[in-house]
Amino acid sequence: MTRKNQNCQTGVGMIKQKGKPGRPPVPSKYTDEFLEELAVKLQIYIEEASIPFIKEFCYQNHIRGDEVSRSFYGRVQAFDDAIQRLRDKQEVQLVKSALGNKTNPAMAIFTLKNCSGWRDQKQEEETDKRLEEEIEFTGNISKDRMKAFLN
Repeated sequence: MTRKNQNCQTGVGMIKQKGKPGRPPVPSKYTDEFLEELAVKLQIYIEEASIPFIKEFCYQNHIRGDEVSRSFYGRVQAFDDAIQRLRDKQEVQLVKSALGNKTNPAMAIFTLKNCSGWRDQKQEEETDKRLEEEIEFTGNISKDRMKAFLN
């Protein structure tokens, strides 16, 4: 084995990155002023769309959908408020359209579970029952098991 191959296999001379593995965080190219302008556009989109979706808004404004969650949240209050308003309208409109048979109810339910955190009551009851049974059986429950049941 040559010296070059040996170095590659053992990692000698390689730079080690500290912190999380993967790509290093990239500073956002979007300024707070841009986000304030985007918040105004988002408010207009919310009013015009019958059922608003964040991804659709991003597509229309030539923004990658993952940029919203990665770079935009928590920076400009007006934008955060607009996103919450979009989610509220989305939830209400999906329910109304499903109840009025304007949207496939199964698709509306799926979307509400995916986007609005809806869950079946039976799922929650089963989780509660399993948690109670474990506490009864063991007399206590670990924090990790509690987190697993609650998530």
